[in-house]
Amino acid sequence: GYGQRTENPLSLDMGSVKRIYKYDMIARGILVVINQKGFFIIMADALAYLRQKQENGGFNELVNMHVRAVREGYAEIELPASPNNLNGLGNAHGGAIYSLCDVAAGTAAASRGRVGVTLSASIQYLRPGKGGLALFAKTREIKHGRSTAVYHVIVTDETGTEIADATFTMFYIGDCAELLK
Repeated sequence: GYGQRTENPLSLDMGSVKRIYKYDMIARGILVVINQKGFFIIMADALAYLRQKQENGGFNELVNMHVRAVREGYAEIELPASPNNLNGLGNAHGGAIYSLCDVAAGTAAASRGRVGVTLSASIQYLRPGKGGLALFAKTREIKHGRSTAVYHVIVTDETGTEIADATFTMFYIGDCAELLK
């Protein structure tokens, strides 16, 4: 690590900081974004910023996924019940369940201050997700390394019934501050 640490990250004198503990700042709930002109923008609630980026725009917004909880190395994502998420049998579509796991693992990886893309994944569908029930994915961090992270993801429905079990390996492609602008 590098930069300077302080007990209250909001009290940092940004003029005197040459480099930032990006990981440390995310863990403390602070996101420092350096714009193209080199100016610092301090987001006082980094996890709220991450939640906003995950929910607004693109595929996640299209299928109405919501970040229920996020903290260092952990994410919980909700996929509300919707006719659009069902297969021809009236159950949750396997692709929707896989996508829920992927978003959960990606969000957990991003909570470390870095953006991860899926390198590999394995999923076991344990039972059908009944139509009309919301689905929830919760992660458990197995490994967090320099270039990869591994997450175990469990999907349950709103009654607590386990629907799927997955393992995702994420490859880090850069820092959140640079890639989530």
